[in-house]
Amino acid sequence: MTPSIRKRHLYIWMALAVLLPVGYVAAILAVPPEAPAANVVETIRSQDLPPQYARVLQVAEHPRLKMQLRQDTASQQRQVELILKQPLRRPSTWAYLSEGDSTRIAGKQLLGLLTNQGVYRYALPDSLHPRLLLLYDG
Repeated sequence: MTPSIRKRHLYIWMALAVLLPVGYVAAILAVPPEAPAANVVETIRSQDLPPQYARVLQVAEHPRLKMQLRQDTASQQRQVELILKQPLRRPSTWAYLSEGDSTRIAGKQLLGLLTNQGVYRYALPDSLHPRLLLLYDG
């Protein structure tokens, strides 16, 4: 090694001796604090659900899911209540209703997104008479 390369090598190592610990500490400080899991669960469960209608018209049950077609006794409005008993394999599943027997998504009534275990309620338009519930994960 020539004297000029030795000098350059010394300066590089002295700079690294200062910059590496500073970079390490800066990386540790840049990590955001971990959000507590309890707050996340409370946020998901505190969704504003519409009130449950009193009269049950139809019930369909599966080991993982229960679907109830409900009707309000006063206003005759209907709603679909989906109760997820177990978590879904895919946590971003869309729920659709169909009046026919076709399993194609095109032209179906979109209810909403099913994300985790719990109760989901969706209002139904008067013109829709559902026969089939489709769960779809794109």
